[in-house]
Amino acid sequence: MKKEIKIKVCDYCEKPIFWTFIFRGAEWYCPSCGASRDMFFGKDVEATEELLKLKKSLAIKFGQIRKHLFTGGARKRDCEKCKDEYHIRHLSPQEKKKHDWAMNRLDIIQTT
Repeated sequence: MKKEIKIKVCDYCEKPIFWTFIFRGAEWYCPSCGASRDMFFGKDVEATEELLKLKKSLAIKFGQIRKHLFTGGARKRDCEKCKDEYHIRHLSPQEKKKHDWAMNRLDIIQTT
């Protein structure tokens, strides 16, 4: 008996979503429409070849961006200042530039 493979998709646009803590209070994020919601967000559907290809493509694009995002409650383990406040409150000029770039790239992913 063949086991059905499931994939979690967005409640709104029905495209693959990712488990992440990038946005405060939202475990799931949809790079296709920008929705970010709690742990109960999304629905399990059959993993079609088309959905799996899309998820892989989105994972590559999103993976290049996420490491530069310092949204909401992000803290860096190796940063002394992060003991007292979120990292976004004291970004270096280089980190700020990368963060702004990443936020703009999120918008680009959502329109492709």
